[in-house]
Amino acid sequence: MWMVYDGLILFFASLLLTSNGSVDLRTLKGNDTYTEELLIKRLKSEHLLVQFRFVITSDAKSGLDYALFPRIISEVVTKHHIQEFHLSLTQGFWRLNEWGVQPQPSSPSGAQLYAWINGNETNGLVDERWSSFVNSMNGIFCTSLLDILPTYTAAPQLSFLQMGYVHPKIFASLILVICLFFFHYLIFRYGALASETICTENFTPWRKLFPCKQTGLSTLLNPIKMYESVFHSMSVHFLHVCEDGTANCGRRRRLELSLNFVSELDLKSRSLDWSFRHIFGRRLDQNCAIADRGIVLFEVDRKVMMKSAKQRKLGSRIFSLYNISDYPLHAFPIDISAKYESRLELPVDNIPTLVTIRTYVTGTDQQSGRLISILRNGQHIPQCVVYTHVVPWFIKIYYHTIRFTCHPLDVEQGQFLEGKVNKKIFVPAKDRQRPFLLEWNVTLPENSFCEMSFEFDKAFLRVNEYPPDASHGFYIPAPVITFNALAELWKQNRTDLGDSFTTTYDQLLGAKSSRIISMHGEVLLILLPVPDFSMPFNVICLVCTAIAMLFGPVHTLTTKMMIPLSEEDKDLAPLPPLRRFLLYIYEFIVRRFIPIFIRKSVVKKEKVS
Repeated sequence: MWMVYDGLILFFASLLLTSNGSVDLRTLKGNDTYTEELLIKRLKSEHLLVQFRFVITSDAKSGLDYALFPRIISEVVTKHHIQEFHLSLTQGFWRLNEWGVQPQPSSPSGAQLYAWINGNETNGLVDERWSSFVNSMNGIFCTSLLDILPTYTAAPQLSFLQMGYVHPKIFASLILVICLFFFHYLIFRYGALASETICTENFTPWRKLFPCKQTGLSTLLNPIKMYESVFHSMSVHFLHVCEDGTANCGRRRRLELSLNFVSELDLKSRSLDWSFRHIFGRRLDQNCAIADRGIVLFEVDRKVMMKSAKQRKLGSRIFSLYNISDYPLHAFPIDISAKYESRLELPVDNIPTLVTIRTYVTGTDQQSGRLISILRNGQHIPQCVVYTHVVPWFIKIYYHTIRFTCHPLDVEQGQFLEGKVNKKIFVPAKDRQRPFLLEWNVTLPENSFCEMSFEFDKAFLRVNEYPPDASHGFYIPAPVITFNALAELWKQNRTDLGDSFTTTYDQLLGAKSSRIISMHGEVLLILLPVPDFSMPFNVICLVCTAIAMLFGPVHTLTTKMMIPLSEEDKDLAPLPPLRRFLLYIYEFIVRRFIPIFIRKSVVKKEKVS
């Protein structure tokens, strides 16, 4: 019903428009705003990055008056006292070295959900709200998020920062701080599910949150093209914002629905040209009438032969702008395209990203192993990062084996650099209750790579804890590094503009974005000791076969009454099978061989006489 309610707005607005011809649809939105943005960018590897951002804002105290803001999201965050949450569903792995920094906030492979919840951690209220909130999000987006409770749920302290508006008065009054500390304050919860697969069952409810589902940039969302890509990620970001940034400003709710995907290279024709029809399989047929802004941006690179009527420059980057909202009706359908001077040349020489993270597992047995994360810093100055890894409880970590060592990039291995460890946080795991949390604030020396490693043992699970494909293994969530980007990385390896608070077009207009960047490593596949699941099957087959063979005779012996026969009825009783078989052999011998012996004996007697 929540989607029907939003659709009634456009329905009645269209009736008014057809009857009077002078009704502006934007007057029906009230204080709600809605913007659409599409960014197309050629990455370092010549892949094409496509980014959709749909942003809805409304008054935080609008009550039950819903114009554009999705009612289901408002009810969920109100019921569970959510101040801010971020959900991402990702298929594929973002290649840091080839593509640069992932659009922020970044997302690991699989599902990721984290939120700031109002409550008190001492009485378990936050855990109840978190559990109920995960259940709600699981039902809305048709996911498997229930599996993160409680095995993959943690509470990092250093890695994730709240992006939304926090009222300054909270920090101005010591009394308020004390009251909030004991009764009501924000608690952070994080959960990741690396084994989650993304399909149209997740895409459909995500798309139904749009105010415009059949018009505007949302019509370019083609699931077929999206799932053909080498990487795609859907995200939902909810936070509270402040319009003017002052202490007494009116707070608003901001919901951003974003989608990023990286299209595959055309290796057959090696053409770099693109168009809406080529990328999405369709053209833009109609503008969204209630959108305050509909922008298409394309970052112009040195090889493109594309002239736009309007361009904006930010530093050394040039963007072509197409304001879809200003296009007249007769200009549709729109098919924006770009032509390139040269074709794709392979192999593509890429300059590695200055800061990266790689993760892998060593060990060949099913009892133990070693997990290694390589943190690379190619900048000319040290970089402070926060390394965070949530490891499930069935990976038994030896704390004394945790190592952090650094090596220079341009010399042979064996020479060590001093890697500074600023802060350590350990949260031990509890079997079937919570995962192990590792948070280290470290400083990476300039032009170096550092190795974070630890050894572990693999636990034995109960039979009912194994998934149907137990021999495939278990996925371990990817580690994440969070840091404040320095000018060198910010200039060379940034792919898009904006963050959770601002879009690319907002930054072109002069808005400032946060320099906090997060990067994820690879999702790890761990093979645990697996019992012989075929043994029960073999035992069942053997037992059933034996029962089937013995059931008949046993049933006969136990149910029939044995009565001795009289002398007169002995000839009428059937003979046992073995006796009948022996009698048959005896009769066969008598009929076949006895006459021969008789004839031979008669012949001998005649000769003698």
